[in-house]
Amino acid sequence: SELARMLGGSRQAVSNWRLGISKPDDYACIRLAELVGVNPLEIIAASHIEREADPERAKWWADFSKRHGIKVLSVSLIGTSLLFQYKPRSN
Repeated sequence: SELARMLGGSRQAVSNWRLGISKPDDYACIRLAELVGVNPLEIIAASHIEREADPERAKWWADFSKRHGIKVLSVSLIGTSLLFQYKPRSN
């Protein structure tokens, strides 16, 4: 899909991000931030908070965000909104 190409990932990976099955790596988070025009740390921190299995590490990312005045955006929500913006083209 066009969105996957723009983010440097596969269509399946983008679908998994949108569904909350997996989270994008930091490179994809930065590309996603560029597409939506936000600070990349907002998406990187959110991705780490959402995917972190260790509650202490998730809390560290949340605290990091607060200390640096970073709004934490939902990666899944952004992915879903981008899906509507970059719909696959039908033939």
